[in-house]
Amino acid sequence: MLVLVVLALAAVVVPGIAGRAVPGRPVAAVVPPPPQTGDCLVGLTGLSHATYVDDTDTRIKYPWATYGACSGPIVGEVTSVDPTAHPLATATIGTYQSASSLCELAEVNYVGSVGPFDPATITTPGIGWQTVINIASLSIGPTPLQRAAGQSWTACIGATGDNTTYRGRIGGALDRGVLPPIFASCWAAFRAPERPQSCVIPHPLEIIATTEVFGVQQSVAQINKSCLGMAGRAMRTADPGKGGRLKIGVYVLEEPLYDRLTPLTTAALRQGNYQLSCVASVAEPDQLVGTIIGLGDKPLPLA
Repeated sequence: MLVLVVLALAAVVVPGIAGRAVPGRPVAAVVPPPPQTGDCLVGLTGLSHATYVDDTDTRIKYPWATYGACSGPIVGEVTSVDPTAHPLATATIGTYQSASSLCELAEVNYVGSVGPFDPATITTPGIGWQTVINIASLSIGPTPLQRAAGQSWTACIGATGDNTTYRGRIGGALDRGVLPPIFASCWAAFRAPERPQSCVIPHPLEIIATTEVFGVQQSVAQINKSCLGMAGRAMRTADPGKGGRLKIGVYVLEEPLYDRLTPLTTAALRQGNYQLSCVASVAEPDQLVGTIIGLGDKPLPLA
């Protein structure tokens, strides 16, 4: 009886130890290749812990993205890809921030630029404008699956930075396209502590560009003329004022809160160095919606 019991127990236990046969066949996992410049992001993972930690020696994992069709809502675009191997396993906040700062160069090449100097006023010293756009330049790496497969590339992206979606493309937006309005800079009023950071909602004014002036080498008229030229180049039109419906002027962005725009005057110009804004605005009750950057000769986007 004992022998029979042992044999019966072995018949049950031994197959379990050896493993049970499962019908089917193995299929190799498909590991996506690295992205390409111009690919669109529909999701961004791991961003907060990579950018908002104070200790620069803290080890982090590079953020990674999911990609999709550029025709729908997206959160960013690949501006460049570095296919060389990177020591991602030893990445720190400091090395990540350094890599992201280099991505700003890729952003300029990808988004394009507007010439800072007006040929009509280029001999006037100290007036070189910089277009105001709010694009977050970030570095990303492979997904966990791609890293497990041995990939260690990095890529630069231009994004909203907080996973807010937008439609359109930032690629070539300043050269030949239309800047998605979420990346432009618009205010709800000339003094607006809670001003919006994009041009998606209706607004009376948009900051096209900024510059700094030093001393009194320029007159108010020269600076305003230079601003008008900058507006024409940014909008890509010979009539930036749109027949008088759009006012183009220079305003002082006042310190310390930078929450107030006041018209530039000769008296203010003589008081010292200033950060100036080239501003396009409409009179009440009109409101702009969207951005005028890249508008061309199309009608004003009025709400």
